[in-house]
Amino acid sequence: MKKYITGLSRTLFAGGLLLVLTSSLGCSKVSSIMPFKGDPTVQVQSATVNIRQSATTNSKIITTVKRGEKLKVTDKTESWYKIKTKAGKTGWVHASLVK
Repeated sequence: MKKYITGLSRTLFAGGLLLVLTSSLGCSKVSSIMPFKGDPTVQVQSATVNIRQSATTNSKIITTVKRGEKLKVTDKTESWYKIKTKAGKTGWVHASLVK
């Protein structure tokens, strides 16, 4: 099992399953990342959306995208999509901001 610790989140890789643990006000939440099934694209619904380094609002913003842009989905958690932009940047976007 490999552990990666960054800020308030911990990422564990065990037996092909990636787990992301985040802590907020002393509470822990476990989200498993699994390959995305279904339509491999989503479209940005808000005027501007931040693409982040990891699946948390506390992580670094890699880039921003504008309403209407289509993003290729490669993985997902319960409420985040790992995406690739037309420009080739890879990051995470919250599911509530895309459709």
